[in-house]
Amino acid sequence: MQMAWLCLILFPLHGRAASDPYTFSLSVSDGRVAGIVGSDVILPCWLSPSFSVVSLEVRWYRKYQDTDSFNNPVLRYIDHVIQENDTISQYRGRVSLIGDLNKGDVSLKLSHVTLEDSGEYECFVKSPTWYDTKTLLLTVKAIGSSLVMSFSDVEQSGQVNVTCASDGWSPEPTVLWTTSRDKYTNVNSTDTLSKDHNGLVSVSSWLLFSPSESEWVSCSVALSDQERRESWILPHSHSEMLHRASQRGSLLTVLVLCILATCAGLALTLYKKGFIRFPFLQSMNVSEETTHLTGCDVTDKETGTVTEVVQTNDWATCQRMKATTTLDPATVPHCLTITQDGRAVRSPKPEDIAREKTLFPPVLCRERFSLGRHSWEVIVGGSWCVGVCRDTEESRSRALSSPAVPLTPQNGFWVLQHDKGNGLLVNTEPPVKVETEEIPVKIGVFLDCDNHTLSFYDADSGRHICLVKLTPKATFIPVISPGTKDTLPIRLA
Repeated sequence: MQMAWLCLILFPLHGRAASDPYTFSLSVSDGRVAGIVGSDVILPCWLSPSFSVVSLEVRWYRKYQDTDSFNNPVLRYIDHVIQENDTISQYRGRVSLIGDLNKGDVSLKLSHVTLEDSGEYECFVKSPTWYDTKTLLLTVKAIGSSLVMSFSDVEQSGQVNVTCASDGWSPEPTVLWTTSRDKYTNVNSTDTLSKDHNGLVSVSSWLLFSPSESEWVSCSVALSDQERRESWILPHSHSEMLHRASQRGSLLTVLVLCILATCAGLALTLYKKGFIRFPFLQSMNVSEETTHLTGCDVTDKETGTVTEVVQTNDWATCQRMKATTTLDPATVPHCLTITQDGRAVRSPKPEDIAREKTLFPPVLCRERFSLGRHSWEVIVGGSWCVGVCRDTEESRSRALSSPAVPLTPQNGFWVLQHDKGNGLLVNTEPPVKVETEEIPVKIGVFLDCDNHTLSFYDADSGRHICLVKLTPKATFIPVISPGTKDTLPIRLA
């Protein structure tokens, strides 16, 4: 009899607990969230089992040890409304409940995060009969300014001291030096880190470098593979510049003597055979040959810092390494159309794309390149974008996202673009304008995977336009875009 009464008491209580919607627990995924200074972050928190919390109390507060943080919340929701007056001043106007309260989602959106927002947050939900709480850790990072690089001679050593500086980082970043021959050269570098009154880190690093051992040197300051700044430079010591100038002078002298000797030998042969008329001698292609041999030097003087790279890769040489490129129809965004031959795309309705705030929706090619040297040509018109992207799942998903993300090196894209009214731009950070007398109608692209460089040419005239530095040891995909300001197509030649 006693057992029967016990069952009658326990079973009703057990059944009520199982069906009572106010018995719940909170979930916060893995409890860790990261954000960049100035961005918006979501602190996830939801009820399990899910049910409406519209009539419950929801509270978010910081987990401080020295203050009554529970009564000074980041956000408090009760009586069907957020109590703005209860929010501490640091968070007013920056917090909101972004989830669906009817489904038990009480996730917090925190806008324009600062370094001071880093720390532990408590998610608290209370019903008339039950409550639960969970802790999340928010880490806020700051990506510093663009790198400033410079170099100076080290007297009588043939070496140069290359300096790389940036500020505004948090937490402390790492500095990585690379050259065209050695992936890592930090053994010869010295780093200096300092914090300002806001807790942001400034970094300055210098490297003792021998220009004769590498064509270029790059500096990378990073928090992770995706959170970094990178720049590069082609340093030459004063003594090396004099030596190269002397070599070029000697080469020019030898070249002139060879041309004169060739002309004299031809003139003598023609004289012996009775052909001594000078118009015939003048019609020979000597001047063109001379221009071809020295044309790269002329381009060097015009482009300055890219002298050594341009000198070895004129477009005529690049064309010998021509690769076959074909568009991948699976990567064509819905706002573009591809031609029947599969080699060109266009924007049928630029005004529709403009509403999506997408300036250059990209289309990827099927080919992948990770080794060797490859060239291809693209016929352009109006607004356009030509270049490569890294062969990663992240880059491919960014290319297919709507609206498309900015095509920047940080997002895995290296491109030359023409925007009507703005001229030619290289998509560095910040973008660099390329001065040119006229806009090409056919772009030559040269990808050098061995030296990690990407060069652009006017394919019709052979004129070098610019060169950009790529991420070492990566696989790249050719990419094109017709832009969104006109309906003109862009075509693989």
